[in-house]
Amino acid sequence: MWGRTLWTAVVLGGLVGCSEDTGAANDGGMASDAAAPAGEDAAPAPGAVDVTLGIVNHSLNRLAAGTEARPELTGVEVGVLAVDAVLADVDAAPLAVEPLATPCGAPCVHALGAVPSPGGGLLSLVRGEGWMPTWTGIGTAVGGRIDDGRGFALSAAAVDDVLAPLLGLSGDELRARGVVFGLVYSGASADGSGQPLIGATVTASDPDFTVVYPDGRFARLIDATAMQGVFVAVPSAAAGIGTVSFEVTPPAGTDLRWDATAAAIRAPGRVYFHLMYPVE
Repeated sequence: MWGRTLWTAVVLGGLVGCSEDTGAANDGGMASDAAAPAGEDAAPAPGAVDVTLGIVNHSLNRLAAGTEARPELTGVEVGVLAVDAVLADVDAAPLAVEPLATPCGAPCVHALGAVPSPGGGLLSLVRGEGWMPTWTGIGTAVGGRIDDGRGFALSAAAVDDVLAPLLGLSGDELRARGVVFGLVYSGASADGSGQPLIGATVTASDPDFTVVYPDGRFARLIDATAMQGVFVAVPSAAAGIGTVSFEVTPPAGTDLRWDATAAAIRAPGRVYFHLMYPVE
C-alpha cells in the first residue's frame, strides 16, 4: 500500500492544528474545497491516469527562512513516479513532470492531467533548484483518476538548517542517508483535514532506523509525537533504496490501529513523506 490520502477538501499549508506551544502548522491537513480542473469529467486515455496534486508548502520552510510567511514556491517542479520504477532505479524518470505555476495560491492545487501509467503504486514528486526532492505515496488510480494526491515542498535550507541539526548530523550526511518524514493521524477533522495524533510512538520494521519525535517548533526532540503527529526516521548510514514500515503505538485510551505493513521508501537524496491514517 503506497500512501492512503484522506482529504475530501484541502487546507494546504494552512495553520491547522496549531497551539500555543507549536510554531509549525499541521502541514498534512487539508481543508477548503479545491476547484475542479477543467475537463475533469473527460475520461483519461487508455493506460493513463488523470492526476491532480495538492502541494503543501511545509512550515519548515518558514522556520528555515526565519520569516513569518512561507517562501514562494519558486522554481518548483511537480510530477508523478512509478513505485516499481524507482525501486529498481532511484533515478528513474518521472511518468510526468512540469513546472508549478506561481503564485500557486492557497490551497495550492496543480492538475497534471493525463499521466501515462504502467499500473501499480504511484508517488508524487516535488523538486527544484533549492528544494529537496520529496516523494509521497498517492496510491493507485481508481477509475483512472487521482484527485486527492499530495506533494510536499521542502526547501534545502529546511533540511540543512532545521532537520540536520536536530538529528545531530550535517546536511550532507542526512541527504546521503535519506529521510522518512512520518505523519500519524487519528482520523479526519470536520473540515476534512487530517487530525494529528499526539503522544504516539512508532517502531520501524528495520532496526537500522532511528526514529525521533520533534517538538512542535522543531527545536528539540521529545518522547512521542507532538501537535503535528510527526516522527522522523533515518537509517544509521547511507545505503541504497529500500522500503521500511512502521508500527504505531497510540497513547493510552486510544482505540485505533494503523497498517503496520504500509511501506515507506528510503532513498538517498530524498525525503519520503509517509502519511499514516487509522484503518477502519
